[in-house]
Amino acid sequence: AAATVDVESAGSGEGRAEALARRANALAREAEAEAAAATRQAAEAELEKMYDALRGQTEPLRRKIETAQREREPLAQALAGVLSEQQLAESEHQILADKAAKGAAAVESAAASLASHDETVARSRAEFDGHAATSAELQAKLAASRPRAEALEAEAARLGEEQRAAAAKLEEGVAARSGGSMNERLRALMEAKRNGSIPGLVGRLGSLGSIAPEYDCAISTACGPLDWIVVRDTAAAQQSVELLRERGLGVATFVVLDKQAHLEKRMAPIETPKGSRRLFDLVECTDPAHRVAFYFALHDTLVCGDKKLASDVAMGGAKRWRVVTTDGVVINPSGTMEGGGKPLRGRMGGAQSEGLSEAELAKLRKQIDALGSKLDAVKAERAAAQSEARELQKEAKRAQTVHNKQAMQLEAAAAQRAALEKRLDSARAASQPSEAEVARLAELAKEIKALGKRVGEGEKKVGAADATLASLQEQVLAVGGIKLRAQKSKVETLGEQVSGLQQAVTKAEVGLESKTAAQAKLEASLSKQQATAEGLERQVRELEEGLKKLEDDAFEVHERFKACEQEKALKEEALRALEAEYEAFKGVVAKVRVLEVDISTQIDDYKRAIKEHTQKVQHWAQKLLALRETAAQNAELLSSMPGAAAAEAA
Repeated sequence: AAATVDVESAGSGEGRAEALARRANALAREAEAEAAAATRQAAEAELEKMYDALRGQTEPLRRKIETAQREREPLAQALAGVLSEQQLAESEHQILADKAAKGAAAVESAAASLASHDETVARSRAEFDGHAATSAELQAKLAASRPRAEALEAEAARLGEEQRAAAAKLEEGVAARSGGSMNERLRALMEAKRNGSIPGLVGRLGSLGSIAPEYDCAISTACGPLDWIVVRDTAAAQQSVELLRERGLGVATFVVLDKQAHLEKRMAPIETPKGSRRLFDLVECTDPAHRVAFYFALHDTLVCGDKKLASDVAMGGAKRWRVVTTDGVVINPSGTMEGGGKPLRGRMGGAQSEGLSEAELAKLRKQIDALGSKLDAVKAERAAAQSEARELQKEAKRAQTVHNKQAMQLEAAAAQRAALEKRLDSARAASQPSEAEVARLAELAKEIKALGKRVGEGEKKVGAADATLASLQEQVLAVGGIKLRAQKSKVETLGEQVSGLQQAVTKAEVGLESKTAAQAKLEASLSKQQATAEGLERQVRELEEGLKKLEDDAFEVHERFKACEQEKALKEEALRALEAEYEAFKGVVAKVRVLEVDISTQIDDYKRAIKEHTQKVQHWAQKLLALRETAAQNAELLSSMPGAAAAEAA
């Protein structure tokens, strides 16, 4: 519609300018015709004088000429009228044809704009498809990189855990070798087991099984014999005692497995009070033959979650039980309680209990170094994989952003194409003549053809009259001589000039009338097209404003996305630093925990030793007091007996 308005607006301006030019041309031709007519009248007057001078000789010829002129005049007037009608019809026909030509130009321009738009959209579509393929490829690479990164993360965690476990075992082994007399005794016995000198020796009871972490405190508190040594038979126990005596390592308490066979029938599951479980049933042994040793140490001791429930279970039923809480409080069947101080932990399992040889410690150090090398390599590979994944993610997000922007552009292009199609349809509609115009063109063609025939007929009649006049005038000129002939030629020339100017004036007036009528039609069409164009321009402005808002929103989202990316990179860097710091502290904490367990075990050993010695001191003090009292009583008896003095003296 805009193209049609532009074309018709330009045509309207051109039409007004052409009308003004035709009006000026008509006025100029009228002035020239008037001047030529005046000159002709003067020449005709002069010619009349010359004719008057020859009147006596040419009078018969002059009468014939006047008669011929009177006969020619209506024929000439009729021909002039037909020529005027012909020119008017041809002018109107030309105007309608010019309008169709201008409409065709508008259609061609709109079609070219639509074709150019389609080419641009085709290129954008190809770029859109290319970015979609690139985005899909990057997403596929990113998806493929995730399992590898996750596998490396899991491998790093596994190696780190193995390294920490080995380091803890090494620390425990070193601590065991540098520990107190109990560890020295155990180490000596385990070395004897390894070298085959005491084949019947099994090991420390607490090292022969494991228990869930939530019950570690309960069994460490309730099972005193965890540090006792398990042997298969009495001979192994005697050999162990001899070894300790020879090396001056003190004494140890032994559990002889072949002496505990009578307990096996009592190891079957039993029904326990609600809320409690038998602690023995929670112990897991790698060798089922060792389970009887744990039953010997625990019997039917129960474990409960809290002290109140433990009291109810221990004393509330028909049968009294020995019960321990998960935080280390022991309630005996008699009602007495033990524990309640700092909870004991870590007495089940542990390399520190049995000790490690120098060869095993060296092997552990090599294992730790190898694990460290593997862990470093895996961490480096993991960092590279994570970096590659981050780059892929950035590229994928950039490609997705471009893809989304192009999608919005293509969506806007669809609206633009609709507007261009509407413009082309409007141009085509405007370029097509109306039914009335088509009918008028056909009518004008027929009219012009008919007028052409009439002009031909009129020209023949006028030509015949002109031939008669020419013959008569030639006769007159022959009488008048050269001077009359020259004057006659002058008058004819002026007459042709006047006739040509009159025809030009007539043609200009006819063209002016046709142009004025066409101009009125064009301005009416222009007004209608302008109203349509304004509506379409409003729609285009609304679409452009919507597109601009979408682009602004997309730009704002992209800027926020970039800010989030930068913040994410900073957070990831900080996270990596914290992870590295965490790994370093984790190793330190593991060492501290090992030392804490060892120190706690030693402190507990010292506390038990102090308690035992305090009880012994109290026991022997009471014994001493009783002996002193007995001695005093005996002395009194002796002093009261006859001959006591003689015996004392003797």
